Amino acid sequence: MKLLFRIVFSAALAAISAFLFACGQDSKRVLTISSIGTQQAVEQPTVTWPEGLPEDRLQPWEELDVDGNVTPPRSASNLNFDSI
Repeated sequence: MKLLFRIVFSAALAAISAFLFACGQDSKRVLTISSIGTQQAVEQPTVTWPEGLPEDRLQPWEELDVDGNVTPPRSASNLNFDSI
């Protein structure tokens, strides 16, 4: 049994090695520093942050209740904020 395992393992290792060797034969060109060329310096844009948070306003789809708070949107579900 050990002999059969060794033969199968050796054959599989040889097949994988041959496959990897054959795949590497297509890439004859090796990149060098001179073939890449010079890289141009790219100027990075400056990032500016806002001074503060934007003003919170009433959105077109929102409505206010009598206390001036935004009412939650209606849902087609049977569950609401008062249910458990």
